[in-house]
Amino acid sequence: MGSISAPVITLDYTLRDLYAIDNENVDDLVFVYAIPSPHGPLTEALPQSKTFPIQGPLAPFVSLDVAARSCLLVGPESYGFVTGGSPLILFDIDTPQAKSCPSYHDAAARVFNALPPAQRPQLTFVRGPADIVLHGDNKQLVVLHPMDDLLHLPHAVDPYQHYNLQSKLGLAMLESIPMPQTTIVKTELPPSRLGNPDLVRQEVDRMLDVIQQHELPCVLKFPQAFAGQGVFIVQDKVELEKIVKVLRPEIEKLILQLTESNPSLATNAIIMQEYIPTDTGEAVNFFVTKSGRSIFLGAGRQQMSEKHQWCGNRISYADQNEARQKFASIVETVARALHEHGYFGPCGIDVIQTQDGQQLVLDVNPRVTASYQLPLLKRHFYDRLGFGEAVIYFPLGLRCNRDKFEELFADEILSGRIVVCGWCESRGGPLGMFRFSLVSLALAGRTEEDLDELISHVNEYKINK
Repeated sequence: MGSISAPVITLDYTLRDLYAIDNENVDDLVFVYAIPSPHGPLTEALPQSKTFPIQGPLAPFVSLDVAARSCLLVGPESYGFVTGGSPLILFDIDTPQAKSCPSYHDAAARVFNALPPAQRPQLTFVRGPADIVLHGDNKQLVVLHPMDDLLHLPHAVDPYQHYNLQSKLGLAMLESIPMPQTTIVKTELPPSRLGNPDLVRQEVDRMLDVIQQHELPCVLKFPQAFAGQGVFIVQDKVELEKIVKVLRPEIEKLILQLTESNPSLATNAIIMQEYIPTDTGEAVNFFVTKSGRSIFLGAGRQQMSEKHQWCGNRISYADQNEARQKFASIVETVARALHEHGYFGPCGIDVIQTQDGQQLVLDVNPRVTASYQLPLLKRHFYDRLGFGEAVIYFPLGLRCNRDKFEELFADEILSGRIVVCGWCESRGGPLGMFRFSLVSLALAGRTEEDLDELISHVNEYKINK
C-alpha cells in the first residue's frame, strides 16, 4: 500500500452491492465520475456543459490545477471509494503541473488498494468523454452530474431527469416532500432574447426587486451548486444589500446559461426559503433500489465553514439504530418521489426538525454524496475497532505528501482510525517549489473528545488552517 502496512479497509456494503438489490443488470453499470466546475473547462478534452450548467457564486478558485485536481482526481476518488468491483472511469488532467507531478494514477491506485480486491473499483483513466468505450451492448453510465459530452452514451437514469432532480428548483417542485416555505423567482426571458443586453439587465433588475421584497431572514439558493457554494443566508436588510452586489453578476450569468438545448431544465431561477434557526440539522444517506425500495444507511451532522459551505460530515455510530427509526418516514417519502420521477441509486438529504417536531427537507442530492463513506465504514471503525465517532473531511489541503503523512500518523493509520479516501499531490508557488496534497480523509475516535484531538493533530498540517 505504501511506506507502511496499514490494515485492509472492508466496507459494510459497496455501491455495487446496493445496485444489485432488485436489479439483475448490475454488471452493466459503469461509473463515470467528475465534479462539475463553475469556473470553466478543467481540461481541453472536457468542455464545460452548456445543456447541464451549474453555478458556484461562492466557489473558491485558487488555480486551474487545484480545481482540476479537486474536481477530477481527489473528489471522484473519494466518491469512488465506495463503488465496489465495478468499472470506474476518471479523467486525466492536462495542467502544466500535471507534467511535474505525473503520478496521480499511482496515487489513485494507492487509495483503492486499501480495500480488499473484491471491493476495489476497476479503475481506468481517459483523456475525455470521447475516449470512453463501453464493451457490451447493455452498458449504462452512473454519473455524479450529467455532462453534455456523455449524452451519446446510455445512462442508468435519464440525464435530463437526473439534472432536474439535482436542482434546488426540482426539489421545490416535488410537492410530496415537506420543506420550508419556498418562493421561486424564475427568469421570464426565453433563450431567443438573451442576445439583447438591455433586456438581460432589465430581467436581472426585476428578479433582484422580487428578492429584495422578500421577508427576512431567508435563505437564497442557486439551482445547481455543490457543497453549499450557491447558498446565501440573509439575516437582515444590511446583509441583503451586501449580498445583492454579489447576486447581480451571478444572476446575469444564471440567465445567460439558458440555451435552446435546455429551456425547460431547472437552470433559470433563484429559490428563496424560509430561514428556520435550528441545531437539529442532519445529513441522511440512503439508497433507492431499482424497484423503489429505500435502504437507510446512516445519519450524521454536517460540518460547515464560516461561509456556510460544506466541508465535512460527522457521525456517531451508536446512534444509528435510533436514526434509522427517526428518519424512516422521511426517507421513504423522498425515495418514493425520486423513484416516481425515474431515479434509482444513492441519495442524501439534509433534514431539520421544527419546534413542533415536523421534519423538513432542506436539500436532496440524488447521487453518491461526499459523506457516503461514513455509514459504510461502521463495521470497520465501530464493530471491529471500537471507534464510536467518525468524520470525513473533503477537500482538505495538507502541507505534506502521502509518504510524509504516513510517517507522521503511522500509529493512527496502523490502528485503522485514519482512512484515506482520496489523495493527489501537486506543487505551486515560484518555480513550483511549494509541494502540497489535496485529500479526503475519514478519521475516527472512541469518543468525541478523542476524535477532536485527532482532528486538531491533522489540522496542524492543514493549508490555511
